Amino acid sequence: MFDFIYISLIAFSIICGLIFTKKSSHIAYKLFLFFLCVTFFNEVVCYFLKSRMHTIIFYNIYYYFRFPFLAVVFQTIFSTKNKFINYFIKSFYFISVILFFTCYYLYNGLYKQVHTIYLLIGGVFVIINCLLLFYQSVKDEEIISPFAFPFFICSMALFFYFLVILPFFGIINFLARSETLFSKNPSLVAKIISTIFYSLISIDYYLQWKRMRSQY
Repeated sequence: MFDFIYISLIAFSIICGLIFTKKSSHIAYKLFLFFLCVTFFNEVVCYFLKSRMHTIIFYNIYYYFRFPFLAVVFQTIFSTKNKFINYFIKSFYFISVILFFTCYYLYNGLYKQVHTIYLLIGGVFVIINCLLLFYQSVKDEEIISPFAFPFFICSMALFFYFLVILPFFGIINFLARSETLFSKNPSLVAKIISTIFYSLISIDYYLQWKRMRSQY
């Protein structure tokens, strides 16, 4: 039941994106809408798959899509004059390729185990990008409120999601030994956090549309 709610929220965020994304919307929102569609497709496929092996394959492939694509999204937001951020983001593309082959070798392919090393590094990468975006939004003197900065709330959602989910993956083996609800369904925490995540994204799509209307 909770899986259905979780997937429905992804669909709802996509609908919000389709309704509130216009030609004048920042390109980050348009790219992120494509990202949401891929996420929705992956979650639906994994929901109907019965084989755990096939589910792991889909999630590993999705992770190697997710983090480089989020890097592209962040790159459209940051000023091109900031060489440090540009080099930082571009270097992650090369790191992703190296980690793919490294993790592929360590975990014997894509189907034996989730590539947690890449998941951890990718999560930290997103958190750093969110912090850089928060700094840039506050530093920009033309912005009265950081919430008016493009992609700010979506970045908040990404920041808190990975800030909570990464430590959870660190203690998941400990939880597996206990007789708790989370030990029986460890993905439950991730899905609860994701419901908040996709709700904030839907709100941001609406607010960016409202900002554009007020400018006309």
